[in-house]
This record gives sequence, structure tokens and C-alpha cells, in this order.
Amino acid sequence: MHIQKPATNVFPSELIVDSNIVEKNLKEFGLTKEWLFQELEKHGVYSLHEVFYAELQEDGSLLVDKKGNSREYHH
Repeated sequence: MHIQKPATNVFPSELIVDSNIVEKNLKEFGLTKEWLFQELEKHGVYSLHEVFYAELQEDGSLLVDKKGNSREYHH
């Protein structure tokens, strides 16, 4: 999926904060919840309740900080 880079937004951009999706940021980058859940599965995450924080990196990767403080970065 091609990630749009709006001029009004800067990277990294938060997509999940305390298990809640930041839908405004998903929309700004032209991303869907389906894309987000697929990316989370790559990190071994199958529930939003497992995620403390997730952010979109400039290269299109997702940085995930799981609850319990185990941070994962997949390119």
C-alpha cells in the first residue's frame, strides 16, 4: 500500500495510543484499519488491548510498543 505524505503531518505519526486507534491520522495517510491490523499481526499483536503505542515511521514501517514495555520495529 502506498502511504500518502500530507504536508500538514510530520513523521513519526501516532496511530495507536493506549489501545485506541487515532483514526484522524489513519485517514491523513490514506490507511485503513485493515492495513493497521495486518501490520500489527506482523508484530504478533492480535488485539488492540496489547498495544500501548504504535506509530507510523517515514519509511512506512510501524513501530509498536506493547503493553509491558516490549518495543518492536519491523521494516
